[in-house]
Amino acid sequence: EKWCEQDPRCNRLQLTDLLVAPMQHCTKLPLLLHNVRKYTANEDERRQVAESIEKVEASLKQLEEKMRWIKNFERVQEIQRQIVWPAVTELDPRCVIPESLKPSLSKQPCEKLLACPKRQLLHEGQVTLVETPKPLDVHLFLFDDILLITKVKKVPRKLKQLSSDTQSSGQSDRVSYVVLRQPLALDRFMLHDISASDAAASGIKHCFTLVHISRYQQITGVFTFQAPCDTTKATWLTQTREAMDGYARVASCQSNSFKDNADTKTEDKELIRARERRGESQFVCLPRRLQNGHRDSLRSVPTKSRSMDAVFI
Repeated sequence: EKWCEQDPRCNRLQLTDLLVAPMQHCTKLPLLLHNVRKYTANEDERRQVAESIEKVEASLKQLEEKMRWIKNFERVQEIQRQIVWPAVTELDPRCVIPESLKPSLSKQPCEKLLACPKRQLLHEGQVTLVETPKPLDVHLFLFDDILLITKVKKVPRKLKQLSSDTQSSGQSDRVSYVVLRQPLALDRFMLHDISASDAAASGIKHCFTLVHISRYQQITGVFTFQAPCDTTKATWLTQTREAMDGYARVASCQSNSFKDNADTKTEDKELIRARERRGESQFVCLPRRLQNGHRDSLRSVPTKSRSMDAVFI
């Protein structure tokens, strides 16, 4: 690669600069077509150019969405490699585990939680978790279905030298993120904006609070985070609320879809029972899917569950 970059024909451009050139050329096509349409007199030709512009712009929009998905996917996979899930003995040192269960409980079953390609990373950043006896600097990851509270842990220098891949991958792989708390599903906590006066009464500022609630409406945790400034705090509040609203909309659509399928099945069963009472055959003038032995199934449900309770119970 370095030898190729020394070639005079590269004009001191790196490989990444050359790879992005076709993309830049495609983004200029709508401007070129607009100029062509401006100087086209024939109406049929103008219409054809306009249709071409619409198709090119739609194609560029799809391409932009794919590039955004790839960027998000690569970042999520990078976090997946860096994330550390403490064993249950580290989370609760007082627990007693029988010897027969220790091998199976030595690792967390949620280690591949972020491997889902549909999961989107919406926001991330460092804040301070206000707790006793002293505050703790944490790194938050806001996904489209969960919120992760982690602590940044730098990899020891000796471990860096053992792996050449780690050295070549950059600064991002030289740190790990240790999960401090159970992942918070977006439908399992309430978000509170703490005013400046209320925060000052507690000796803190730029803070917001998350109240974690179980499926039984029991408060299981309260997390107060302090942002570096008001702008960062406002960003976290906005991003989290939008994520919670989007998650609620998806859950509502899934619930309505399930209800529609359930109602359809109920109506079909009632129709069958009515025909049986009249002594008619079940397979006369029935829908095709009933004639095939009721092989229809409920609509598929996405792999990401509505709640993380199943992972930890």
